Amino acid sequence: MSNKEKELETSEIFVPKSVDDLKKMTNAQIIRWAQTELGFTERKVKVLEEKEITGQELNTMSEEALTKCGLPEGAASLLFSEVQKLRTATAHEPKFTLDMLTPNPPFPLLSTIGSEWEYQNKEEIVMALKKNLPDHYQHWKEEKGDKQLHPLFLCLSGAGVGKSRLLQEFHNLIRDSIEHDSELGRRIEGAVVILISFENGTGFDSSEERSVLQGIANRMIYQLFPRKPSTPSFSEVLREIHQLQEENIYPDYVIRRLAQAMNRPVQELTIILCVDGIHQLDHTPGSKNSDFYHAITALNNLLDSTTGAFYICACSATITLPVDRVLAQSPQKRVFLSLKPLKGDQIIKTTDPILNLLVDDMGGHGRALEILFESIESFDNISTINPQCLADIVIYKLRNRYPQWVSESARSLNICLLQAIFT
Repeated sequence: MSNKEKELETSEIFVPKSVDDLKKMTNAQIIRWAQTELGFTERKVKVLEEKEITGQELNTMSEEALTKCGLPEGAASLLFSEVQKLRTATAHEPKFTLDMLTPNPPFPLLSTIGSEWEYQNKEEIVMALKKNLPDHYQHWKEEKGDKQLHPLFLCLSGAGVGKSRLLQEFHNLIRDSIEHDSELGRRIEGAVVILISFENGTGFDSSEERSVLQGIANRMIYQLFPRKPSTPSFSEVLREIHQLQEENIYPDYVIRRLAQAMNRPVQELTIILCVDGIHQLDHTPGSKNSDFYHAITALNNLLDSTTGAFYICACSATITLPVDRVLAQSPQKRVFLSLKPLKGDQIIKTTDPILNLLVDDMGGHGRALEILFESIESFDNISTINPQCLADIVIYKLRNRYPQWVSESARSLNICLLQAIFT
């Protein structure tokens, strides 16, 4: 028996699933594949053997080239067709798999000038975290999944008062509330912080996403998606997710796959998950059958699970009704984080009495102070500011940002107030 015959005899049957598989195949593997999967006769495989066609070469050959090698037209057509199927399959293979997830730092929830200001009024929030987190962690360690033992942190309030900034600072606030050298403190230091939003270009689209549960998972993947050679857009990541051969992608599954990618037991991971802008989801006040409520339920389920990672979850929403009318009753422990008005004089520091009055008039509202700050910056000298002009600038920007809150009648009143300050 010749060496070639021995190779053919001992070679395993290898069925390529992609062009990459095909390129790695030896001549003997090509022959065995053609015999067992394509039904090639001895006469036909003899051509492949004599020409010593490897998978690398076969990938470059046309149907005409195969015929010129000596294959009958039918056999050449069949073999070429199989190679074409591999090329098509490879073209549609996802470039991304969940094995590629990486613990990237979160995208900022806001990038306005106010996000650079020193964070104020954090004492009450730190106290609320300090009161609840150690027990939450201990109950998780003891595998107690009772809903009353695991708090969901909520920030529900009006527009522009600092909810997104709170979530953006949440990891630092947790750090301030926990002893650094404690077991929990060490977990917090090494936590994976995930900030997701249903606003600002990542809104929920029911035509693209089967459920809010998957919507949360998709936005988690967006943060954990590989950022080399460049950072993709959310729509690009969503297209990659749609190509995955994964039927049910949900938040805890994403974290379990992240743990695999990091080569760590999932129980070693601490996940700080903050969800911003859930008011953008469909909701009927008090209902348990809405996307809004399903999002909260998804976070509750993560908190109450004791078999995976340790989760700390928070969410925010803009509301105009009392909280007890917005949220349906639930046995889940809820901790509400309240936001105090900002101290404007610590942000816009000036000795000008007129400007100080104007700062006070903003009422400590974060977004209003931002707009005032930016409006003043557009003038070279405070003493040259025309009250009517500044009033128009502030109201115009407020109306653009919150058209539902600043009506035409309110505009006239606010302009009069601003003018009164300067006169």
